[in-house]
Amino acid sequence: HWRMVAAGMYGTVWLVTRVFPLFASGFGHILHHEVIVKAVKRDKDTTDSDAAGEILALSAEIRTLAKIEHDNVVKTFGFVYGAPPQHDADAPAGHNSTPDVKSWMMILEVCAMDLANLIYDKREDDSVPDLADPKAMMALVTGIVAGLEFIHGSGFLPLDLKPGNVLLARTQSGEYRP
Repeated sequence: HWRMVAAGMYGTVWLVTRVFPLFASGFGHILHHEVIVKAVKRDKDTTDSDAAGEILALSAEIRTLAKIEHDNVVKTFGFVYGAPPQHDADAPAGHNSTPDVKSWMMILEVCAMDLANLIYDKREDDSVPDLADPKAMMALVTGIVAGLEFIHGSGFLPLDLKPGNVLLARTQSGEYRP
């Protein structure tokens, strides 16, 4: 199942859920696996042969991103080239739920929320960091800086750094980390 969760200047983002039946010791189980798929916008006039050149140029970078292992950096699992399913009933009105041309799509780990949601959503949820608490704020800032230092040290420069692109994962202990 593909559900569009965001659309922006550079592409469209989906939450993709796969359900796998598992059979162990005669008992049927279901495994739900979720990933984020970000399709990067392409010019509709770009041919598939032009796209092949784009993919070759980007593949080394994406393979490098997939090797980055840091607690404060979203995990990149890989990429694919193609077009996702053509219809999503959950897509907001006025938005295409999938690209109408093939594009390269990054496959990323699912995060709980972004920093913009944390800043602008007024929640009464005790598990969400209180930005008025200096200790919670320092933990977020320290995590963001640690992630950026690691990314820069790996030879990358984020070009679209903003609260909506700073993702927060929820740890097994229930805390949020950038």
